[in-house]
Amino acid sequence: MSVDIKKLTVSTDDQRKGWIELLDKASQYHFDMAERFKPDLIGLDGEATGTDEDVYRIHTAWSNAISDAISLIEMWEIEEDVKERMSEQRGMTKE
Repeated sequence: MSVDIKKLTVSTDDQRKGWIELLDKASQYHFDMAERFKPDLIGLDGEATGTDEDVYRIHTAWSNAISDAISLIEMWEIEEDVKERMSEQRGMTKE
């Protein structure tokens, strides 16, 4: 199944900030958990060598993925700004 997304918007800047704050806390949690389970030595062959290393890697991956989602949300346009810009392009002003 493929989803074709051409435009992502949020209704207000407060919504965007709310998502960023929520996801930032989740990312920080997983970063802290990764540090808690970080082994002294990571397997030289690149394969996980034990439970702690597996937990470290998965929490690191989750933290990085959530940080990437935050970056995408920071790029979202606010719906009001999009409508205003479209009105200006058509030569209309908001009154």
